[in-house]
Amino acid sequence: MGISLDGGTENRRAYEVINGCDCLDRKIDALENLLASGLGRLCLTAIIVRGLNEDVVPQLVALALQNPKAIRYLHFRNAALVGRWQDTTPYAMDELKKIVGALFTREEFARRCIGEVHCLPRDGRECCYRFRPTGRLQISLIEFASRRARACPRRGRLKNGETTIQPFFESMF
Repeated sequence: MGISLDGGTENRRAYEVINGCDCLDRKIDALENLLASGLGRLCLTAIIVRGLNEDVVPQLVALALQNPKAIRYLHFRNAALVGRWQDTTPYAMDELKKIVGALFTREEFARRCIGEVHCLPRDGRECCYRFRPTGRLQISLIEFASRRARACPRRGRLKNGETTIQPFFESMF
């Protein structure tokens, strides 16, 4: 189960820009309900837009560390160069790493993923970076807006025998 928190716990403007309305209160209510439900594998996601919502990263990390039995995954991705984001300068993977990595020790931030397929540097697709700062939390940084990301087979694809798209995040679980 997951919830997108593009504005984190405080950034109403980010929700207005990214989601088209100020839905902060509804998002926080939904998160509180999910936490109260006792589900143990929650995923919090956020699109990180330059100059708009970088403040979300430490907020979601803090939420995950405060709720280690419930929040198991954090996914941060840059805004893709499509639609309303065509005129933005999306964060590159190295920039996302700096933003998120500043919140952890070098050891906590070391690439580490257990039992999951991910894009390896040797494959020429460094569009994902996953690490486990604790034994229960996995954080994924995802670069959508680059040539290497478009070449990534895990980014999203047609499901076998269907006409629907398998979202990137679905293939991670």
